[in-house]
Amino acid sequence: MAWHWLPLSAAVMTAVVDLFGQLAPGVFLPTGDAVHLMSARESGFREVFSNDRRLLAAARHVGITGESAEARR
Repeated sequence: MAWHWLPLSAAVMTAVVDLFGQLAPGVFLPTGDAVHLMSARESGFREVFSNDRRLLAAARHVGITGESAEARR
């Protein structure tokens, strides 16, 4: 598993703002998780790995597959 440092750009922040405007009311997504997910999506990633179950659940709302990092060990 490789780690990638992704830049935080104005385009990513605009995507985060747009995402919050489109999410269903019942979707729990902290701002930090939204920034992580949108950075990944805007950089062309189609999946993310995490041990954070809330981030993994929210990933599908941005068109990314969320996979458990624990399962990859």
